[in-house]
Amino acid sequence: MKANSGKAWNGFCFLVGAGGTGKTTLSDLFVASAEGEENRIGKIQEVARTIIRERGIHQADLADDGLFNDLQVCIARRQLVEERKHQITSSEHGTLVISDRSVIDALVYSIIREDSDLQRTKNTVFQRLCELVGDECNGREVIDRYQSALVVLVHPFNDKDTVDDNVRLLMNNEELHKYTAVCQQILTLLDIPFVDLRERNKNVRLNLLQDAIRCKQNK
Repeated sequence: MKANSGKAWNGFCFLVGAGGTGKTTLSDLFVASAEGEENRIGKIQEVARTIIRERGIHQADLADDGLFNDLQVCIARRQLVEERKHQITSSEHGTLVISDRSVIDALVYSIIREDSDLQRTKNTVFQRLCELVGDECNGREVIDRYQSALVVLVHPFNDKDTVDDNVRLLMNNEELHKYTAVCQQILTLLDIPFVDLRERNKNVRLNLLQDAIRCKQNK
């Protein structure tokens, strides 16, 4: 876990990580566990599958680099719109906002596909973020929001744990762990604090997430 940024928590909790690692399951478990508090929890619905459906994209199409990166731009910008909507609600009503997708995931997918193993710096990563979300102003907005959020990086175990939904990009074990390593690097370069969640058992994962959120709420 990286050190806390020192910024006040903005009420957001982002579950980041490769597809199929259990982010949606964990998010749903958390919402379901908050008996009597459901009206104080906002959930950002996944935008990726919606965009894929809207554009008529098939799983096999994701092998096309140009299409894949255009898709990440669409996902990042739609996610940003949803985050802005929920930020207003969170500020007005003090709600907790949980999201099992993030702009960071779109950024990581884009970087892995585009630059292979080229050297990554804070500046090159920030520039790519700005390209994804439209401009530098939006890029700084994203960084500020995520630096003030609880960011949880959900680790994979092996490719046998992932479920093929015939929509998402399928990754083997090596690719899953590479994604996680690059995600750690990107978060570190952008000075975004994060918690590494390595547990496999879903109930243990839920307990750890609840503890992390309570810690934020009590500060």
